[in-house]
Amino acid sequence: MWNIQRRSNSPCAMPHSRREGSRLQSGHALVVALVLIGLAGCASAPEPIPEHESPFEIDEARIILDAESRERAREVILSATDHQDSFIRANVMEAAGFLGPRTIPVLQAGLEDSSAVVRFAALATIGRLKIEELGEAARAAYELQQDRERRLVRTYREFSPRWGESERLARLREISAARSVLAAALFAMHQTGEPVSLTPLGRLLAANDPGLRGNVAMLLGFLGDPSAVSLLEEVAQRPVPMAGEDVGNLARVQIAEAMVKLGSIQALDTLRAALYSQSHETRVLAVEAIINVGDRSMEGTLFQFAADRRNNMELRLAAGRGLALWGEPATLDLSLRQATSREPIFRTWAARALGAMEDPRANAHLIGMLDDPDPRVRLTAARAILEARELRAPTGQP
Repeated sequence: MWNIQRRSNSPCAMPHSRREGSRLQSGHALVVALVLIGLAGCASAPEPIPEHESPFEIDEARIILDAESRERAREVILSATDHQDSFIRANVMEAAGFLGPRTIPVLQAGLEDSSAVVRFAALATIGRLKIEELGEAARAAYELQQDRERRLVRTYREFSPRWGESERLARLREISAARSVLAAALFAMHQTGEPVSLTPLGRLLAANDPGLRGNVAMLLGFLGDPSAVSLLEEVAQRPVPMAGEDVGNLARVQIAEAMVKLGSIQALDTLRAALYSQSHETRVLAVEAIINVGDRSMEGTLFQFAADRRNNMELRLAAGRGLALWGEPATLDLSLRQATSREPIFRTWAARALGAMEDPRANAHLIGMLDDPDPRVRLTAARAILEARELRAPTGQP
């Protein structure tokens, strides 16, 4: 999950606000496009970096992502399993598939995490990877989460008349987060061969909470059942009473992405229109969605986004990553510069972009970023290195 956060991306996601329970997605696919993968602003702030000083050492001789680099990347991911920031732990869950024999223990720990966002990410990853050994654990997590959700609802109904507006909203976010975890557990059970009905996903998709809608839509997209398109299309037309316009747009982008993945060409219009939203988060999420569904017709638009210095740097780097994945590393120099930016979020996006580029300088920077002072940057660089293995490791490398 590249976290985002969402910004998420995952994440990543996360959030329409950055509070847990607002939107569980991060950072690459999961913690969704998050504003990516819970990586956009949840960790404690690092020490300020002097303006002309790199936050890490760059060894220009290290130009190959070899077995040693990949093992270091795995250690970076493992070292974040008990991080105090729940969004970073969620991104560990999304990256767990790269950990070999350590994948199952890490995901098992995630199922027992105190944070709903981490449990969601663990269950979604179990389902995406179809880890049958964890099917029974997913069922147990579902049953436990049902109890949690019922207690939260009972408490809300009993005490909400005594609460102020802020307390009621906070409790509603807790309920929404619990229901997102329920949806992920249903998905994980189905994908691991456990007998389960997916009918409750339809009810959860129709909820008034945009984060819950977006999370369920993402899971339906992963399921790959084209029959879900009509349900998604119906929900996409409904207003979201609990959300403002910008937050509702984010949910619509996620729903449209799921519809395209399930075969709806018409939903591409929604994604393309979202590229020109007045909301920065919506534009970034739309770029990620366009990349995820492989809409090469928008390649020229991504070039424009990446080249226009008036655009937010996150948007430029997200567009540059998409171009690199499509074989056009036009933003290599931009990504290299931002890899040593004073802003951790720009370094995070730069790591994602560099991971898509076949260039020795990109490799050298990614390896150096494993020592970045910010855990979000380290985690993103580690995942970029591991994801680049098949595309960029020289023949014969393990």
